[in-house]
Amino acid sequence: MFNKESIDFLKTMSHISNSMVLNYPVTSGKTESADVAYKFDLSKFDTDGFEGQIGIFNLSAFLNIFSLCSDDRTVSINDNIITVSDDTTSVNYLTSATSILSQYEYGKEQFEKLLTFPSVLEMELTSEDLRKLKSASSALGELDTAVISSSDEGVELSLTQIGKFKQSSNSFKIKKNASASKMFSIGIMLETLSKIPQANYKMVVKYNESKDAYRVILSTETLSIMVSTKAIV
Repeated sequence: MFNKESIDFLKTMSHISNSMVLNYPVTSGKTESADVAYKFDLSKFDTDGFEGQIGIFNLSAFLNIFSLCSDDRTVSINDNIITVSDDTTSVNYLTSATSILSQYEYGKEQFEKLLTFPSVLEMELTSEDLRKLKSASSALGELDTAVISSSDEGVELSLTQIGKFKQSSNSFKIKKNASASKMFSIGIMLETLSKIPQANYKMVVKYNESKDAYRVILSTETLSIMVSTKAIV
């Protein structure tokens, strides 16, 4: 339970949300602002699971307790207390009541429903793509939105400025070797993009025709992320 591999993975997840309700094997949740939802399977890292739910208000602080004991540590759960210990050290950690963390929960069935909508684009979003977008946003600070757009010329990732009276003349673009079944232009706020861990993702853009709404799903073998978008006119 909570071996090194799962701890390392949860450290990555703390960049998305530092508060969550852990379930074994599959945990799903969302950020406080609901701009990112996620789903992952802890059994891919650790076959020794736990029953019930574990409420964590400060995930970073929780993960730090495991570094206080050796790699030969043992972990046990009794009610809302997690005990981590080795031959010389013992730490008790009081978890949070799940009732006060309900705003961070996101049902697995909501992910499944989203997958039923048609895909208008499937392509690879690489770790290098993310690095460039994040680095460019730091250099070109007034550009506040990452844009995914498809046209007759292909698919493009770019940065732009929206919601301002004066548009910036700065720009940044990445052309992708992909094609979409529908022309669209959708934006992801850079504050949202900054929460996405560096990785190589399969990116799928889903379209809900009845609501004229798009959602972006980013997936690896161990993690699925749903990202909220806004239409770019």
